[in-house]
Amino acid sequence: MEQTALQDEGVNVLVFSDGPVRPDLGTALGTIPLRAHNEAPWPGFRWLARASRSLDVRAFGYRMAKRAFDIALSGCVIAVGVIPCAVLSVAIAADTKGSPIYAQTRVGKCGKPFSIFKFRTMVADADNVEKYLNSEQLRQWQTEHRVDDDPRITPLGRVLRTTSIDELPQFLNVLLGQMSVIGPRPISYDELTHFGKGAALLCSVPGGITGLWQASR
Repeated sequence: MEQTALQDEGVNVLVFSDGPVRPDLGTALGTIPLRAHNEAPWPGFRWLARASRSLDVRAFGYRMAKRAFDIALSGCVIAVGVIPCAVLSVAIAADTKGSPIYAQTRVGKCGKPFSIFKFRTMVADADNVEKYLNSEQLRQWQTEHRVDDDPRITPLGRVLRTTSIDELPQFLNVLLGQMSVIGPRPISYDELTHFGKGAALLCSVPGGITGLWQASR
């Protein structure tokens, strides 16, 4: 029924054993079905979890040792930084006029969505891009989802970003098991569409606070 409806609308649908592929991503991911019959829609679909688990070939001992390291390091950072971060939160709230902690949905291990935590570095209503960006910046935002010299970033926020202090709350994600200290950059579901057949491989391990991409920026 779903396949017929899509084809009636003039959409090219690739069909696999699990059902029709989501049309806007099927071509990019080739043989990986993005939405099977009776499964939850994007994000959080079960096909990605199955494919990612099959690609996680890390030894059990390695995974346990890495998790122990993550717990120990994140626990120490949180214990040492709780008071300084509380003071910083007050300064951020005054600077941005919003909550000092900003949460954003990212793709976790096996494609499971989670909320990544960061210190807020932009004004509280930064999602209202038309209010702050000119026409040229809006075009860049629509194509790259980033803006050079973004006017929404506060003075304190620029310091936090330059020093990467804005990422300190991510140690909470590590302690909760949603991230690792070292791993690929956690990406959004919109970004996942650009990884093609490598999407499942990317999701086979937890994202990290630091890694090759983060260190080479």
